[in-house]
Amino acid sequence: SESRWKFALEGSGDGLWDWSVQTGKAFYSPRYKEMLGYAEADIGDTADEWSNRIHPDDAPGVMAALQPYMDGKPGSAAVEFRMRCKDGSWRWTLGRGMVVERDAQGKPQRMIGTNSDITARKQAEAALRDSEARFRTVVGVIPEAIVLHRGGKLLHINPAGVSMFGARSEEELIGKPILELIHPDYHQIVLERVKQGVELGANADVIEVRYVKLDGTCFDAAVQGRPIVLGNEPALLATLSDITERKRLEVELDQHRHHLETLVAQRTRELVAARHQAEAANIAK
Repeated sequence: SESRWKFALEGSGDGLWDWSVQTGKAFYSPRYKEMLGYAEADIGDTADEWSNRIHPDDAPGVMAALQPYMDGKPGSAAVEFRMRCKDGSWRWTLGRGMVVERDAQGKPQRMIGTNSDITARKQAEAALRDSEARFRTVVGVIPEAIVLHRGGKLLHINPAGVSMFGARSEEELIGKPILELIHPDYHQIVLERVKQGVELGANADVIEVRYVKLDGTCFDAAVQGRPIVLGNEPALLATLSDITERKRLEVELDQHRHHLETLVAQRTRELVAARHQAEAANIAK
């Protein structure tokens, strides 16, 4: 039974350890040693072979995680830490352990567990954090608003967007239904674009939308949305460029154009009337 148990654990790629707490003796499986780059004879049979290879920064946390189970807490402990390899490098390990034997006073006598190599996962997590940090740095300095929403609710907005909506902080906007921030006249076109992005997975064309600030005033923005995947679920990332001033200038330009057209038409009528009067005078003469 013990042989089958060890084979099952070794076959999963985990390293096995078996620690006699009272004597300090320990067994480390071949896979346990191989994960750290050691040969069979490189690691002895004492608990120090494990504790001396834990990264100094991680050791206090590991011991703190194990202590409740040593004191009698049921179940198994699980803790992540770095282990020193034979070449001096460090590999991330997920250690799981369980006390399987206690004496009459309840003191632990034997503990067994496994070590799993999670270095690749930790590296991927670090890369993701770096990527998110770079993303936040970029979106934090660009003048356009960056709005991330899913399920009709706002998930993230950059500082430019916070200012654009007249908020004091991102927290005032997070979780708000996106339609609350859009003028009712533009709800239908926005809903159509959201459907296009989420269901069809297509970048939407640039459209002009009127938004409502927290104080109730409005501003116009040129908006383009694009679908993304966030946490394995679809979401939409939209960029907003404030075009309120441009729209105001367009209105003024239209007014000036209309005024100019009115003046030209009036002057034309005056010239035509003057010509008719001249022609009539010539005929009378």
